[in-house]
Amino acid sequence: MTALSAGLQAALRLARGHPDGMSRLQSPEAPERDIAATSFLALAASLPFEFLQGWFGSSTGHALLQDVMVAVVGWLAFAVVSHRVAVNAGRVALWPRYIAAWNWCSLLQSAVLTAGLATSLLGLPELLSETLVLVIVFWAIWLEYFVARVALGFGLWQAIAMVALDYALSQMAQSVMERLG
Repeated sequence: MTALSAGLQAALRLARGHPDGMSRLQSPEAPERDIAATSFLALAASLPFEFLQGWFGSSTGHALLQDVMVAVVGWLAFAVVSHRVAVNAGRVALWPRYIAAWNWCSLLQSAVLTAGLATSLLGLPELLSETLVLVIVFWAIWLEYFVARVALGFGLWQAIAMVALDYALSQMAQSVMERLG
């Protein structure tokens, strides 16, 4: 089974609330740090979705490139900072599988959000399209929370803090790119 296949299978199981999705990220022939490193393929695979999301949001040219760069910077910043959080929480041994699950779930979230945003191009009523996107965003937030609970063994507030951390880093990346742009 390829890393992409295993990662997406894990993400799909986790996205449906099945903690056993984490077992799809184990491989007897690959150390956990290799599984974590390979999972960053999800970032590369998400770039077309990030591009489309910016385009659906009417970004063009420089602004479109900026949207994609914000996604990449936010993604990588979260990986670095979440590692530090795992160290401080005494969960560093669990971090490689956590970040692998987070990476693959982020790819899935990006694909689903892109599909949701594309509904506006299908001529659906604006209220229906916006409601669908809102449901997808809430699902994405829940998925991040669920992955933190399952992969890191975090309690309620720790998992919520991980989600808030991700969104705060994304907002900081957006702010920095706007100032640079």
